[in-house]
Amino acid sequence: MATTEERIASRVINECLGIKGGDVVIISTYPHTIPLANAMALECYRQDADPLTVLDTDEVFYGHMNMLSEESLRTTSEHCLGLADYTKYYIWLGGPEDPAPMRDVPSSKFSALFEGEKAHWDKNLEVGNLSAGLALGQVTPERARAYGFDFEAWKRMVEDAIEVSPKELSDWGRKLEPILGVSGKVRVTAPNGTDLRFELGGRTPQIFDGILDEEDMKRGSLGVGLPSGDVEVAILEQTAEGTVLFDVPTPQLGVLIKDMRWVFEGGRLVKLGAGENEDAVRGLYEGASGDKDRLGSLTVGVNPKAKTGFLDSAIPRGAVTLGIGDNRELGGKNESDWGFAGTLSRATLVIDGTVVVKEGSINL
Repeated sequence: MATTEERIASRVINECLGIKGGDVVIISTYPHTIPLANAMALECYRQDADPLTVLDTDEVFYGHMNMLSEESLRTTSEHCLGLADYTKYYIWLGGPEDPAPMRDVPSSKFSALFEGEKAHWDKNLEVGNLSAGLALGQVTPERARAYGFDFEAWKRMVEDAIEVSPKELSDWGRKLEPILGVSGKVRVTAPNGTDLRFELGGRTPQIFDGILDEEDMKRGSLGVGLPSGDVEVAILEQTAEGTVLFDVPTPQLGVLIKDMRWVFEGGRLVKLGAGENEDAVRGLYEGASGDKDRLGSLTVGVNPKAKTGFLDSAIPRGAVTLGIGDNRELGGKNESDWGFAGTLSRATLVIDGTVVVKEGSINL
């Protein structure tokens, strides 16, 4: 009988990404995800692909953040640029096992790191490298303690959300696709005082159903996640007006940002605040460059088993997520070395007078 790691690896390699003989694959792992990385590499070999497993550790990650100067962190890694030349697929199995030490790293260092990574990201966009991310690799007792999550409930939810069939997610996505792909006026409201308006420009939505196929790539999609389940579209970046107050806490740098508020005037973010841990986002925002102050994306979740309040709150069915900063992967025009998103669990989303989501439930 196949192990859990073997089943997930087979799904990622053969269904999600469709990796074939000769494909070059980078598998990024931490010690706690080595069994899954092993299964991924062996499944690649089974398909006659060419995998390379890259091991990082909490000690090295935090060590390099503390030892290197901001100037050094802004320098793009030659390893990353070189790998982008010949790698077709990246598989990300998680980040540091424990995010709590991030609280002690100055946000300016993270901003420098993101600035340095931008050239790598730009190159991946240019050559069309593809990726898969597994949220299960981020489900650790240490992360649960840092953010105050119930570890067992979180793990169970992620496992259940992974099992939702891609067809079910795709069917919901196709219902939303023509609605989100219009040129029209949008209003997002919520009981907490949110009232935000912006416009859609007839851009092609991307449906994330857990499988990256030829149709997805034609739409511009370069990545897939497990669990999956949302529809995303780039908005007209200069049209946002109003206020959004996010009712779902956002995990960031080892803390939970609660009651985050964005105020837009003339298409630009003019006020950014939060009820708790505002510094965790403000420092990154102030250290970013480019179109960091433009609204860039609208996302509607469609996964019936996912729940808000953990790491990926964008995929639960009926959740409405808004993003600022870089949106080029969605075909948008915002270019930045940073992007950030917040989620509403009880939003009402109206597009050209049609109620698409009503108080957190899809109205189709």
